[in-house]
Amino acid sequence: MLDSALKVWKSVSSVLKLSVGDLVYHLLYGREWVAIVLDLHDAALLCLDRPHKTFCREYVIVHMQKGSKYENFFSGFTQNTKISNSSGYISYHWLRSV
Repeated sequence: MLDSALKVWKSVSSVLKLSVGDLVYHLLYGREWVAIVLDLHDAALLCLDRPHKTFCREYVIVHMQKGSKYENFFSGFTQNTKISNSSGYISYHWLRSV
């Protein structure tokens, strides 16, 4: 299971070129939406553990920049995607490096 998760994540991260510690912005919210990438591998493992893999996307765990317009971006999200008001899971395809 771990090997397959790492293979999936390596293929995703090679396309995105995102790494832990990168500053990223969200394609829909623009460059005012700034976050730091906290984790990649655990998010991929969670994705593969879900029963309906056909509806699965690879996620990145991010923490929003303090003092920014979107600091509490995750406050209205469900517990499935929210870790705290300023941290949570975002589908990798919406993110780009700053």
